[in-house]
Amino acid sequence: MLDGGWDRAGRWKPLNPKGAMIGRLAQSFTPPAGKRCRSASVLAVTGWSRKASPPKYRDSLQCDGWEVLMPEPVLEPAR
Repeated sequence: MLDGGWDRAGRWKPLNPKGAMIGRLAQSFTPPAGKRCRSASVLAVTGWSRKASPPKYRDSLQCDGWEVLMPEPVLEPAR
């Protein structure tokens, strides 16, 4: 069972069954009400770069390019 919570930057962070953070989702992501993630897999992998990022974020980026995982969660009713 995967769980999660909000980090200090206001992003949802999925946790593995041992409570370790395994990723960080977009700041605009909100988990569906009344649902929890039973499992998840990687649907796709894409690349992103400093050049493709909005100019206001470029100075804060720590590298010029990186991979982005697109998750595919399996949701179930929260208990």
